[in-house]
Amino acid sequence: MCYHHGQTIREHRIAKKMTLSQLASKWPSREENGVNVRYVQDVEAGNKQVTKVETLRKLASLLDIPLWKLGLSEYNPFSPADLPGKGKYLYDETLDAIETLIDNAWMLRQTASFPVVTKNIERLERLFEYISVYTSHQSRQEVRYNTLYAQLLRLKGMVYVEERNEVEANRAFHTMYKVADAIDDPVALALACMGIGTGYTRVGNHKEAIRHLEKARDYTFETSRQLSGLVTAFLARSYAKDGDTYHFEKTIDTSYRIARNLGEAYGDGTDFCRHTLSDILEEKTNGYIELGLGKKVIDMQKEIEQQIKQDNNNYLDAWMPLDYAQAYLTMNQIEASMTSLYDFYEKMTKQLQSPLVFAKINTHMIKIARKGYNDVKAVREFKERLHETRPTGFNPG
Repeated sequence: MCYHHGQTIREHRIAKKMTLSQLASKWPSREENGVNVRYVQDVEAGNKQVTKVETLRKLASLLDIPLWKLGLSEYNPFSPADLPGKGKYLYDETLDAIETLIDNAWMLRQTASFPVVTKNIERLERLFEYISVYTSHQSRQEVRYNTLYAQLLRLKGMVYVEERNEVEANRAFHTMYKVADAIDDPVALALACMGIGTGYTRVGNHKEAIRHLEKARDYTFETSRQLSGLVTAFLARSYAKDGDTYHFEKTIDTSYRIARNLGEAYGDGTDFCRHTLSDILEEKTNGYIELGLGKKVIDMQKEIEQQIKQDNNNYLDAWMPLDYAQAYLTMNQIEASMTSLYDFYEKMTKQLQSPLVFAKINTHMIKIARKGYNDVKAVREFKERLHETRPTGFNPG
């Protein structure tokens, strides 16, 4: 005969000299008057199973059953006050671990491959799932929990962007905004609006992008200078994509001044900001490319590469050749553009394994075709090299 909880319940009911009727009347249930006697009989016979952990714990307390007999630990998420320190220490330590993982995810974004970053995010999701299942409703309403949950949604949004899943990315950032709004967290509100705004930028709705990014900037008036520098850089890019050279240059210079004045404190993790000076310079090059000012990008190359090295920003080191390829294309220097594009391809597949690589290459090649350069020798050679060296099993999506 297989063991079931009903055996232990019956053993301790009898030890307590309690009748079936008495236990039925005290049985933990939504109704204050307990359950019927037949239900208790079925549980003790093994015909019905008690599956709710909260119910088992209450029965253990009622019948003096040691928790281990019911496969339960001494930690009771439904009554953390029973633990030393009222359970607060364990809960806070869990949230501390989550915050560290979030911070690590953004640091890894600068130095590690895409699969490594996603693995870190998967760990975070499992932790939040555990808290959702095994802690009280009151804990899940706590401000710090929701602040961190908002940041997980931001990370997930970033992954969806990398996977070119705009629908899920948009959903993640809008959900993040709702969570942030519920707890009135200006940091999360700013980052959520930034995520929504950049999503509009990617689909070409520049007016809506600017509206959300200006809203994000306004939220940063209540946050740190670090976050202000980050949001302002993304706002500058949206102005460039809208063809507004004046506001682009004014805004990107503001972002750079903020970061430069903060020195090493910029991107130190304050307000979940791991942005760097080299990231701001990349936003500047991106803006100049949108405005057709590729020569300004090439003129910045040495400065950018020095800053990337100083920031140890492997992520940006792999991405910058694409900017150079685009810049050379605005100057109609096709050979140089193809050389930089292949450099981008090699770094992205070997260093970052990003699913965006072929999408970006395809976009660039469409621009090449529109300019009538498909028959140029450098373009044909690039296509041949790409076909020969594409990694086996690499699926960029």
